[in-house]
Amino acid sequence: MGGKLVIAEKPELARNIARTVCGANTDRPHLPFSGNGYTVVACAGHLLELAQPDQVDAERWGKPWREDALPILPHPWPKVVANGKADLVSTIERELSECDEVIHAGDPDDEGQLIVDELLDFLGYDGPVMRVLVNDSIDQNIRRAFSRLEDNGGHRGASSAANARSLADFAFGINESRLATIRAGRGRLLSVGRVQTPTLGLVVRRDEEIAAHVAATYYAVKGTGEVDGGEAIAFSLEPSKALLDDEGRLSAKKAAEDARAEVHCASGVAETSVEAVVEQSPLPYNLTELTADMSRRHKMTAERVMAATQSLRDDHRAITYNRSDCQYLPLEAFDEAPETLGTALSNVGASWSLEFDERPRCFDDSKIDAHTAIIPQDIRVDLAALSDDERIVYVAIVERFAQQFCGPCVAEVSRTSLACASGSLIHKARRLVRPGWRAIRDDGRARTSTKGGSRRALTTSR
Repeated sequence: MGGKLVIAEKPELARNIARTVCGANTDRPHLPFSGNGYTVVACAGHLLELAQPDQVDAERWGKPWREDALPILPHPWPKVVANGKADLVSTIERELSECDEVIHAGDPDDEGQLIVDELLDFLGYDGPVMRVLVNDSIDQNIRRAFSRLEDNGGHRGASSAANARSLADFAFGINESRLATIRAGRGRLLSVGRVQTPTLGLVVRRDEEIAAHVAATYYAVKGTGEVDGGEAIAFSLEPSKALLDDEGRLSAKKAAEDARAEVHCASGVAETSVEAVVEQSPLPYNLTELTADMSRRHKMTAERVMAATQSLRDDHRAITYNRSDCQYLPLEAFDEAPETLGTALSNVGASWSLEFDERPRCFDDSKIDAHTAIIPQDIRVDLAALSDDERIVYVAIVERFAQQFCGPCVAEVSRTSLACASGSLIHKARRLVRPGWRAIRDDGRARTSTKGGSRRALTTSR
């Protein structure tokens, strides 16, 4: 039969490739799908798993467990077909026997590389293999990726790294869990894992700290004062270190009362410093930032955010890869940004003033590994067809991407300080000079500043 066999990591990507490369006339073609000299199949994640110890040597490593049989380290450690995946493996094996070349279409990360590589090795395929780096659902981006195929040999190191991590985690868990279970002698499994055990330790220690917490009272001295005989302003006392406890708080009531009495009649010449505060826009979302923001703003759980992004990507093709841990974008995406945002702003009914003359800091090839930041796709989306969660998440993703092209927020922040025996009386004020990205949505991030200074007279009252 011949032709090129494309092995995708997930069915959704396989269907997108079938539509774009093979000429399928539906968004959800049945897999495998053939056309234009290509056949597309999908793995649905890992089809293989490391064999359990009793599958390798039942007499030595089967039950009952024995400490003298440890450590369990078969070399090489064999892999077996994962439960429920036999039909997929058989389908891919059949297609491999009929193809002239394989195109590896696992996700462009270590794990995605391993999923396809380990299957080819398991099935004994020794023909030519090319690599396509794509996790997109937009037709033009898929076509672009297929025009840039690379030899898969140059990516084998990524699958070796993923395999080594898998082996290390598995061997650690198998050996330490058996050792702990045998030595505890409680007749039940004690599960130990490289990640789960220290994570559990953090949770337990934090619970113990909370349980042992003792509430403590501390004080803050606040009041109002007049500057140059003008209107009263609010101030707070920044106590001297001599008045603070080991936690850096004013916890002695007598000291607080004395400080209040002392600042009641304070007067003198105050110093005012002025900072030009420049706040850069927050970077585009990755999944962690998006989940945290949706939790803070809309009380959405991680599960709801994941479900919304998955359907936005799979069902609506509205956003880029949703499980990304990266907040940066490739340089080529900068040239596409005006058109992408034009479509996205039309989708959400917005008309923000955006600037495309200078390239924002989020466009940086050097900071991209496998995935890129989560941004909208250049595709029409009907908000009315989205669920409430999908709409909230989609609009947030559009807003965050648009913020990259609004410039920084610029403000002047003044800090007026009057020294007194108890410390310093402090008044802070802020004046917005240029809203920048905050004109779209004000959610605040890191700031940088430049400083200037002056001196002003300050009197105080209770």
